[in-house]
Amino acid sequence: MNSEQLKTTLNFWNPKDMTHARELIHPAEDWSKPTSRIMPLLLEGVETGGTVLEIGCGVGRLLAPISRHFTHAIGLDIAPNMLALAKQYPGQASNIQLLLIENDMFPVADSSVDYIFSVIVFQHIYYREVIQRYLSETRRVLKARGLVRIQTNKGEPGTSKYHGHFYRSLEDFVAEFTNMGLEVIDAQERLWEDEYLWVTASKA
Repeated sequence: MNSEQLKTTLNFWNPKDMTHARELIHPAEDWSKPTSRIMPLLLEGVETGGTVLEIGCGVGRLLAPISRHFTHAIGLDIAPNMLALAKQYPGQASNIQLLLIENDMFPVADSSVDYIFSVIVFQHIYYREVIQRYLSETRRVLKARGLVRIQTNKGEPGTSKYHGHFYRSLEDFVAEFTNMGLEVIDAQERLWEDEYLWVTASKA
């Protein structure tokens, strides 16, 4: 994203403290149990060990527990304050590495990651071209036959200034992966608070 787009994004998503982060992320949720519904979905069919990477790790609510299943865990975010708070989040382990996304590029070596995931993040990305660059970067850093699993919202594009870019259908979201050279192996719609789209793909 360009400098103005980044400024707009960080004006909202760069919290000043953990209380502010809670207000931005999910004020009603019990943060002592962040994994009750999501963690089984993230680990289903995934070979553990190796290196895992989270796009949009925020303060580390999912990164901390999933890191226990991998040798190396990388958390990426565009917000410096989120990464600073992630260092303070309970359960952060020595195998976690926190890195800043700059210029829509992942500061990670080519073909070095076994599994990439992202939850409640892509639906808040305002610009579709950023989503596409993130998927391009995902393909670059994944190992051959590595997996990526990403969730976003179903909805009409451009209708929600708060949420960002939506996809009209599961097929539209799947197309983003295939257009980036990723092989989709599973795609589902799940109704939680909203209509969620989940895509799992691999790097051939």
